[in-house]
Amino acid sequence: MELQDLVVAVDFSEPSRAAVARAAVLAQVVGSRLHLVHAVRPTLVHGTALPESSGEAVAELAIRAMHRLQESLADQGVVTSFRVERSAEPVEAIAREVGAQRAALVVMGSHGDGRWTRFGLGSVAAGSVRALPCPVLVVKEKERAAAEPIRRILVATDASRHAAAASELAVAWARVLNAELALFDAWDVPATESPYSIPVPQPVERTFRERALRVVEQARASILEAEPEMVVRMNVQRGLAPERISQEAQRVRADLIVMGSRGHTTLDYVSLGSVAERTLRMAHCSVLVARPGERS
Repeated sequence: MELQDLVVAVDFSEPSRAAVARAAVLAQVVGSRLHLVHAVRPTLVHGTALPESSGEAVAELAIRAMHRLQESLADQGVVTSFRVERSAEPVEAIAREVGAQRAALVVMGSHGDGRWTRFGLGSVAAGSVRALPCPVLVVKEKERAAAEPIRRILVATDASRHAAAASELAVAWARVLNAELALFDAWDVPATESPYSIPVPQPVERTFRERALRVVEQARASILEAEPEMVVRMNVQRGLAPERISQEAQRVRADLIVMGSRGHTTLDYVSLGSVAERTLRMAHCSVLVARPGERS
């Protein structure tokens, strides 16, 4: 697993501190360099922008806070750099740092549900998952839990190339972190428009369940062929993917969910919004989102 350079989004909030804690653990295990980035957005009071001098003062405070964070991480043996961008949108600032460092991963916190999901780092996490050219690790735990090792990884899989990329990434992480894998596929019978309430015949349900089982069985066999010592469990459940993935992660006590994302087009955004973003909101643990063909 090549994780020489990681970009960590910092906004000095509690979720951000959790992201830094998780990134530090990864850096200690893998030997990564952390590149901390903070975007100073125009400061508003009652919808009115403050003078430019106020923005400079805020940026100076952010630089001082970054220095303190850098010193704390140095005490843990973690090598860091940092950048404070003035008057920048967070996703754009993160993207520039990813390009400058050729980063293999972005780590960030999420403010979860509620009003900050739209306006705070929660929206930044969703925007980063859509836009960035590398895997994104969204940390959902509190700071203390985020500093613990990752021991169990749940992989959301299906027959798509996006899920294959997620599985490949999860295996690499499990190998380095000495973690167990749990493969999971949420299946359902596609809805059909009909004016009649006709129950789905059991043979049809059985067909879809057996198809899901084949997918996880084949994925497990492929992993064990390459990694015979790895612990790989599997399960399938009927239902909507985000809900079932989140429930399964809790059932197996996963520390990390790994799943695929479908990319950048409008159609892809619909898929991302309905699965990855909903899983990001619902999951109790960190979520790692990968795309096929991108650096991991």
